[in-house]
Amino acid sequence: MLELLETPSAMISAAAIEVAEPAAGQLREAGLLIAHGHEPVAVSPASDDDVPLPVIRLADGSLGVFDAEHGPVSIEPERLMMYRVNIPAFLGSMVEALKFVLRHPPHELVPGVIWDLGSPRFFRSSIHSLWFVRRSDRPEVQWTLKQAVESRPTERLRVIVTSSRSVEQGERPAGVIVVPLEELLLSPDRLSLSPEFLGGRLRGPPEGKAPDRLHLSADEGGLMLGSAIIIRLRSPDRRAAIRKLLSTSASGGWTRATEVTSDGSLRRFFGPGNWKKLQPLLEQSAEGWRFRL
Repeated sequence: MLELLETPSAMISAAAIEVAEPAAGQLREAGLLIAHGHEPVAVSPASDDDVPLPVIRLADGSLGVFDAEHGPVSIEPERLMMYRVNIPAFLGSMVEALKFVLRHPPHELVPGVIWDLGSPRFFRSSIHSLWFVRRSDRPEVQWTLKQAVESRPTERLRVIVTSSRSVEQGERPAGVIVVPLEELLLSPDRLSLSPEFLGGRLRGPPEGKAPDRLHLSADEGGLMLGSAIIIRLRSPDRRAAIRKLLSTSASGGWTRATEVTSDGSLRRFFGPGNWKKLQPLLEQSAEGWRFRL
């Protein structure tokens, strides 16, 4: 399903479904795949050639192709059928374990790309705005998502679940967390968000566990040491810089100052006040800077 959601049209042909059995059949039985038109081209079953021909309506009303050697050739409708993801049914399945009644239909913010699922209560103390987005690792979708977020400001944390397997680490407004659906599933064969996995992502590292571990807050609005915020990160550039430093440090690498700021000075980039708090957490070598993780 995740692979299908990552295609431009979120559609699959009958021939592809046969290859993907039994998983595709289970999706159809669950109502997550529904019939939607037919293929525009097909290979003539009467010919040995694998040349796709336009699918047309034949004189007897059936669908088929015109084969130069055999003339009109009818093709069984089942072989030409296209199926699309039933998005409302999929979204309902996704939030089922959250004990959250999905609005019907979900509010489609950007046709075929972004849906607002409302504000489910993940914890007793917090209510979050939940969105779903397809293909968020594509530059054009990233731009569209950024515009949608900025045009709908909210004081609550906005959780954006994506069908993409990787999350773009570029600019994002504060108060937004983007999480791959694959990382939050109850199990590999259930398309439902796990409340425990999602709650863990929102809370960050538990208090009292690994107190010396540096990490970003759930909304990426601050760099934290355990449960304490070291510095606030109000600009997208600073959030991106901290993400890069954390990532390269965790892998044992180094980040050159010129990779995050054009003037080559982390002190000027973060500002004197923030730098006073950051510098003791960093080490420097000829290769650059990294956190003392």
